Amino acid sequence: MKVYTKTGDQGQTSLLSKQRVYKDDDRVHAYGTVDEASSAMGLAKSLTQKEWVVNIIHPIQVELISLAADLATEGTEDAGKYRISESHVQTLRA
Repeated sequence: MKVYTKTGDQGQTSLLSKQRVYKDDDRVHAYGTVDEASSAMGLAKSLTQKEWVVNIIHPIQVELISLAADLATEGTEDAGKYRISESHVQTLRA
């Protein structure tokens, strides 16, 4: 089933914050790439029989979803509004 609004999108898409940006915006590319990484990890989880692999991948996927949400939301510059914090970055560096 196709839905037509007859308004067109003028090459733009909406962020979670309802702000409109062009589809070739760096932010759109970034959260698309993060989504692809999460999808690849989901495929890996579905193909393994090893619970320890799932236990490693799943929390990373959860954080990638939060990262994509941060990237898709305008106006998160205010302290405390990011879903991904400095502690997430430090954990990855460890």
